[in-house]
Formats: sequence, C-alpha cells, structure tokens
Amino acid sequence: MAIVAGVIIALSGTLMLASLIALVTGISLHLFFPLAPFPFTSIPELFHYWFANPWLMNLAMAGLLLTIGIPLLLLTVFGIGLIFQFPRQHRGWSLVALLLWIIGVGLLAYALLAGMNGHYLTP
Repeated sequence: MAIVAGVIIALSGTLMLASLIALVTGISLHLFFPLAPFPFTSIPELFHYWFANPWLMNLAMAGLLLTIGIPLLLLTVFGIGLIFQFPRQHRGWSLVALLLWIIGVGLLAYALLAGMNGHYLTP
C-alpha cells in the first residue's frame, strides 16, 4: 500500500513541479490545454503587469520558484522514498530546504512590496 501511495505522491509532485517549470520558463499552457481561455501564457508575461523593473521581476521569479518549488521537490522526494523504502531524510537536508524556502518567501515579499510602492534598490 505504501508503494501505491508513493507512486501517486511522486507522480503528482513531479507533474506539479514540471508545470511550475513550464510556467516560469514561458512554455505555453496551450500545449497542455489547447482550448482553455487563459489570459496569459506564462508567469513572466503576467509579471510584466506588476513590475516595471526587470530586476524586481527576476527577484520575484526566483522567490516564486523557491517558495513553490521547494515543497514540490520535497513532495516528490518523499514519494520516491516511499516507493524504494529509503531511510528517513537527514535533518540537514530538511534545514537547508527550510532555509531556502524562507529565503524564497523573503525575496517574494520584498519584490512584491517594492513593486507595489514603486521603491526599489537598484542592483
């Protein structure tokens, strides 16, 4: 039963991670959903509405990747661990993942707040 749950978890995590990468890199959603009426085809295209500064847009993109990508990656690793009966993760990997996730949330919050106020630090 754990193997079936691991396959479902790993497959769903992998598909969601692939969808996130497709959105961030600009691969069109119309490849997957040709009849869906999406107003935008990628996240960079959507971010052009919010950010006038490309540096803030890239900062928000990195924060979004870390904030959403780290849990999806850990979900996939957990599912693969259930399939192949790996021993429990080291605490070090979990702490690194938590640190990267917190950095992603901070980057995303800074980019969104600076973009809303129009104030930003030039690189």
